[in-house]
Amino acid sequence: MAAHDLRNPLASIRALAEFLEDSATGPLNPEQRDLVATIREAADGMLGLVTKLVDPAVLELGEVKLELQETSLEELLTKEVGLQTSPAARKGIRIQLQPGLPTISLRLDAAKIQQVVAHVLRNAVRFSPLQGVITVGLEKQSKAWAIVIRDQGPGRPEIHQRKLAQGFAQPGLPQPSSRKSSGVGLAICRRIVQAHGGSLTADNLTGTGCTVRITLPSA
Repeated sequence: MAAHDLRNPLASIRALAEFLEDSATGPLNPEQRDLVATIREAADGMLGLVTKLVDPAVLELGEVKLELQETSLEELLTKEVGLQTSPAARKGIRIQLQPGLPTISLRLDAAKIQQVVAHVLRNAVRFSPLQGVITVGLEKQSKAWAIVIRDQGPGRPEIHQRKLAQGFAQPGLPQPSSRKSSGVGLAICRRIVQAHGGSLTADNLTGTGCTVRITLPSA
């Protein structure tokens, strides 16, 4: 889990370095461009190393230990959407936070739930078309609140659904060569949410898109 967690900040460092390389915040002088290139290359190397560490053939998922505290879902979502907005914008995708989010506080492990939201948002960006919009909001359920993330992509293929339900990708199941995944991220997210007494589901929408619900008990 620690190795997998390292991929999140490393991916952000790489994405922001690429953002600077594109002169999105203004032109860089040659020395600054060399420094940014070094940051990106270092992040690439670290990501390659971490990817090897999370090979499912050598990784065992153990018990998820939670550090529970009162957490504002509104603040958690606002923070994570802010972190994911720039990488998504580089791909022509917009992440839109539901206006007027209800002020809800739940007792949960904020860092781990933010990790789950980050993973789901990255998947949404991955499957979204150019100029696509991803919406993030909250939905009241009986004795629970659901973080709802919707995209406008083609929906999740069957292999994605199986990994969400079962954890690791199963040997022998075909996967598109451009989207190979060990399923480690989904397995970890699923365990984190289950450790909170909740559930993680993904439903393909009629037409296009997918809705992911991270459901957390309110008590």
